[in-house]
Order: sequence, then C-alpha cells, then structure tokens
Amino acid sequence: MMKVLPIISAVACLIGIFNLPIEFYTFLRIIVSVTAVLFGFMLMKERRYLLMMLFACVLVVFNPIFPIYLYKKSFWIPLDLITAALFLLITFIRKKSKTQPQKTGEVEITQKRFTRDRIVSSKIVSR
Repeated sequence: MMKVLPIISAVACLIGIFNLPIEFYTFLRIIVSVTAVLFGFMLMKERRYLLMMLFACVLVVFNPIFPIYLYKKSFWIPLDLITAALFLLITFIRKKSKTQPQKTGEVEITQKRFTRDRIVSSKIVSR
C-alpha cells in the first residue's frame, strides 16, 4: 500500500500539468495531502526530520482545507513536477533502504570470557 499511494500521487501531479476541471485539482490536493501526511509521520518515526519538513511544506502548498491559490498555471507546473519527483524518489529510496538490515537499538548482553578465568584442575597430570 505504501508504494502504491505515492506513485498514484506522482501520476496525479504529472496529470495536473494539463488544463483540467477544478474537480481534478481538488482531488489532487486531497491525494497529495494524505500522502504527505503519511510520509511525514513515517519519516518522523525514523527521525529523518529534514525530509519530514519537506513533506510538511508539500502539505501546506497542497492543503485542501485552507487552499493556497497561485492563480497562474505557470506557477503550479514546477510545483507539480517537483512534488511528483519527490514522491517517486522517496518511494524508491525507501524501497532500497528497507533491504538493508537496520539496527533496532536493542542491546544483547553477553558475558565475555577471558582465558585467565579458566578453572584449572589441581590434579597433576603425570606422564
């Protein structure tokens, strides 16, 4: 599910470059905002605050509740392209980073053994 949603958002941003009815742009704002919120929370859990702030900016620009109107299509086209590229990059970067083992922060306690701590029998071995 987390690979599909950003890809849908990126494709919607790329389609948003064309002149379409206002209903599509409302749908675009909703889908991009939901995706930005989900990625923001996941990045916050991973303590990647710089990327989280980037998705917070995407959320502010594409906010469907208090929309920002730029009134010119020439302002929205670069924002749509950058947002689409951001969603695609973070999707494939996260996919590669998940294949690498991650440290969980759990500490495993093991007892270290030294050779001087070995108990030697007091019997003398005769030859």
